[in-house]
Amino acid sequence: MAENKKRLYSQTFDSQQEETALDETSSDLTTFLINHYNYSNPSSSDESNHSNPFLKYRKLSNVVIKTTFKDFYLNDFIAKRSGLLRKMIDSNSEWNLGKDEEGRFIIDLCQVQDSIVSKDEILEESDFEIIFKYLYSDKIDERICVGENGDFEQARRIVQLTKYFDMNYMLKSMLDRNSGLMEDFCRIQVKSWMEFKLTEEDYFLLLRSIEGEQPSIELANLICQESEFPFDWKCYVLIEAIKTQNGIDDINQITKEMLQPVERSIEYIKNESKRVIKGGHFFTKHKQMAEILGIQNEEIDYKSLHLINQTTQFTQYYSTYFEKEHHFELFGGGLKVSIEKAGSQSWNYFLSKNFGNQDDNVKVIFYYTVDDGKTIKKESFFSKYCRCDFDLDNEEVVFGLLVILNVHEGRKSTKNPTCFL
Repeated sequence: MAENKKRLYSQTFDSQQEETALDETSSDLTTFLINHYNYSNPSSSDESNHSNPFLKYRKLSNVVIKTTFKDFYLNDFIAKRSGLLRKMIDSNSEWNLGKDEEGRFIIDLCQVQDSIVSKDEILEESDFEIIFKYLYSDKIDERICVGENGDFEQARRIVQLTKYFDMNYMLKSMLDRNSGLMEDFCRIQVKSWMEFKLTEEDYFLLLRSIEGEQPSIELANLICQESEFPFDWKCYVLIEAIKTQNGIDDINQITKEMLQPVERSIEYIKNESKRVIKGGHFFTKHKQMAEILGIQNEEIDYKSLHLINQTTQFTQYYSTYFEKEHHFELFGGGLKVSIEKAGSQSWNYFLSKNFGNQDDNVKVIFYYTVDDGKTIKKESFFSKYCRCDFDLDNEEVVFGLLVILNVHEGRKSTKNPTCFL
């Protein structure tokens, strides 16, 4: 992109006098380019003002993108950063591109723009502005920052536009957690819409942010097929997605018709429930959920675990906060966790397996955070114990843990095989 910036910059100014028409920071190419875009595409009120001194910079644009809202004037060096626009400009005769009286290529989207996004969505003028400004600046417009002040619906439209214009690099920037553009839940929702593969880290972040949110049917259907996502939370997300889709608040309002879009996911859950014995606090508090999904809700004694005789995987999630120390057990006591303070800012973190003669068959993979998800660490161990050390400035530990057990094939048990959650 840098070379295109320089070429456009050199084409623009023939004299020092013209250069000063832009602000003093124009020597910065990125600032120059975004100014060039803004001056070529003023607001409707400015455009009607023929005395606007900057409208002359439109002459430097040689591509016109027509929408039902307005015409957008771009320079082809920049427009070609879009895979679609590059194909259309380079093969203009095949695309039957016309030209206006100034010799600019005309790309008319008026007839197709409604089909770019989902049927229940309508594009807005600002959606195109955000896309075209990114071509010039490599900066995501703050209007699509999804968070406390962001517009999640617009972010979804922008994602579809990036796909249409073949701008995967923009989509990658949007979905980069370090960019801070989207909160974790929204970012993962977008990935599910785009049918991107979710990572184990995504699942961990989703578990930390899902409560109180409104998951989509697409997201629910995706995670119900994944073994990395805890079984009890699959059921929770699926029910919440059904409620969101149908605009209801009470689980008792769910009807058989409402279950149709998630029939396949329900089958996944039913099949998984055959190898997972349900229990613990989640299912005993959500008996209606189990009934709606057609799953038996049972209490079991977790102290007697017998792993099935095949390679498989189980997951469990835990979160809390504390100040001095904390001890808890997962998988019915099969995994014990202790976190203790070792100094003013240092902590020790111990995990130990307690699966009896099956210990050697269980590999433990875990993701954890001690600072409310700001940083995420991954560890794994096959041995009996694992110790991690961490430093933390805050007195309070905001803790989250996603454990994935990879159970390798072991000896056959003479008792009935029992899996665990």
